Amino acid sequence: MRIAALLLLLGLAFALTGPAAADARADYEAALEAAKKGRAADALRLVTKAIDAKETSGRDLANMHYMRAELYSRANRLDDAIADYTKTIEVMPDHAGAYHDRALVYAQQKKFQEALDDLARAQFLIPTLPLPYYNRGRVYEMMGKREEAIAEYRKARRLAPNLKEPQEALRRLGAP
Repeated sequence: MRIAALLLLLGLAFALTGPAAADARADYEAALEAAKKGRAADALRLVTKAIDAKETSGRDLANMHYMRAELYSRANRLDDAIADYTKTIEVMPDHAGAYHDRALVYAQQKKFQEALDDLARAQFLIPTLPLPYYNRGRVYEMMGKREEAIAEYRKARRLAPNLKEPQEALRRLGAP
């Protein structure tokens, strides 16, 4: 599911302004291309170069940090991923994807309350998106909180009746 978020990011148009941002834009676009081709190390190097150039701000900078967080997460560099998701949120507080994906990393680290808090924020920002509900269910399930997990899985199912993961989770928990 996080891969789908990265693919969505890859599809976003990247529009930096001004000649000072030309190098950062070129590095970021090259990073996007490297990521598309599965060259994660090159993508990481290039997006880091674009960030370190300090030639961008706002949404553009947030998208760069988000991309790097995704790359770190896939490389199992969880603390680095959290740092870049956090930077994304600092620059762009309404970035639901950063809250959602940071929550998944927190859950991997068994920081369940932080994960639940971030997923709640993602739910608030995009209440019709089923993934934060599904993943809150997963976190509750990891915590051994069956009833809370079932409630979240049901919300996800209500929002996306054809999404198989909530259906399977409810079935596994013996819940209608």
